[in-house]
Amino acid sequence: MRRTAHGAAVLRRRTWKLKTKQKGAEADTCFYVVNATQVVGKRKLDLSNDPPPDIVVEIDKSDQSLHKFPIYAAFGVPEIWRCNIKRNAIQFYELRFEEYIETTSGRPSRC
Repeated sequence: MRRTAHGAAVLRRRTWKLKTKQKGAEADTCFYVVNATQVVGKRKLDLSNDPPPDIVVEIDKSDQSLHKFPIYAAFGVPEIWRCNIKRNAIQFYELRFEEYIETTSGRPSRC
């Protein structure tokens, strides 16, 4: 796991699994911001003990990542940033009441 200059932890191409919920998904990239200190230095993360990433980033050429949203919600990922290639846009989603709601921007820094 790599730490950025701002103290966040970055993971690329990480497959997340939660055996108790029998769910799994692979993010294009993800960031630990608030919980970075809890995961930096760990070689392996276990979502049954470790916190989920604070931000998941998905890069979509089609709408393929949308089916992952319920999985990320089950993990408790608070925010998804989706790069929608078809629309040439970045979409931000925030977890509210166990589902993602599109917002106009990412959440303010919580560091």
